[in-house]
Amino acid sequence: DSVVVLTAEGLLDANNSPELRDSITKAMIDVPAAVVVDVSALQVPDEAAWSAFVSARWQLDTRPDVPIILVSSNRAARDAITRSGVARFMPVYPTEKAALKG
Repeated sequence: DSVVVLTAEGLLDANNSPELRDSITKAMIDVPAAVVVDVSALQVPDEAAWSAFVSARWQLDTRPDVPIILVSSNRAARDAITRSGVARFMPVYPTEKAALKG
């Protein structure tokens, strides 16, 4: 089974979160085993912006068997993802290797 790995970089805010959501949605079209999104280089000044990942998950209700997995080497970001509630919908790992072991 194939796993799609995406890397999200730059600033995530309300202006560009639809673009991120659409990238994740497109990655799921071929129904991979999982979509891993590395957010280590993503800057998220407003924790509410993490909800873009939940939005992508909701758009894909037709493909609930394809998990979205987040990776962040930044502990503060992982904590923010958990605080924002996103971790209830998708797991968050410190490394891509850990994410793939799941």
